Amino acid sequence: MAETLKARETSLAHAEQKIKSLTDRIAEIEVDAGAYRAKTERRIDELNASLQLERVELAVAQGALETTRRDYARLQRDMLAGRGAPQRGATLEEVSDTAKEPSKSRNGRGGGRGPKAVETEPQGDAAEPPSTR
Repeated sequence: MAETLKARETSLAHAEQKIKSLTDRIAEIEVDAGAYRAKTERRIDELNASLQLERVELAVAQGALETTRRDYARLQRDMLAGRGAPQRGATLEEVSDTAKEPSKSRNGRGGGRGPKAVETEPQGDAAEPPSTR
């Protein structure tokens, strides 16, 4: 009977030691998981910020490209209409700014042909840049 009691006490001590060891291991894993989670959340925040910056830069580049295409198409229409290039001293920005402001004809309905005429879509592929043909 004393041997059985001693065997049970030994078994109990061994089980308690194993429980303590596993509890400590669980605590270590939870700490590691928390650190990994924090690191991952920081990385996600960095990637989201980077993505937002890329989107803004893309929007700016697309806007500039669209403006350049409109200016190029308008210049081609002007050249085809025989008006030639903008007057000396006018920069591309000035030409671009004036093209954005709609003007009115004498009857007040718009569509005037002055320097501030409303832009229309190019007809055919005459005003399309050669790189997109």
